[in-house]
Amino acid sequence: MRFLGEGAVVFNSLTWQTHLLPAELAAVAAEICELAASGPVTPERLQQQLARESGLSCEDFEALVAALSEIGLLDA
Repeated sequence: MRFLGEGAVVFNSLTWQTHLLPAELAAVAAEICELAASGPVTPERLQQQLARESGLSCEDFEALVAALSEIGLLDA
């Protein structure tokens, strides 16, 4: 992952796809990178981390998990 301004570019080496993340997803992706240092990042771990920092609704969190799982940033 490389940050470009407030956004980021993510390359998935398994699928060879590149994804451009808007600022909101780039911020969450940065959290995922920090969490990954201490083990696999599951939706539950991410939700606990984000619950401490923001007020995401369950609907918003589910959409976020789906988007991040689709591009390979989250172990769903």
